[in-house]
Amino acid sequence: MHFLGITWNPNETLFNIGFIQIKYYNLLWITAFALGWFLMKKIFLNEKKSVEQLDSLFIYTVLSTMLGA
Repeated sequence: MHFLGITWNPNETLFNIGFIQIKYYNLLWITAFALGWFLMKKIFLNEKKSVEQLDSLFIYTVLSTMLGA
């Protein structure tokens, strides 16, 4: 019954820049943080809050996510 199984082993590396490898997982992390920052910036501007508060919140969010992961 081996012919019914699927071997899922895609290439993890998206592209290479010299000795640096950009992988899909890294690209998704960067995209998620960038989209989150743009959405929160829009919310902060609609609520008339300062963008400096968003910057410190973003730094704490990135650091806590990296430590938690």
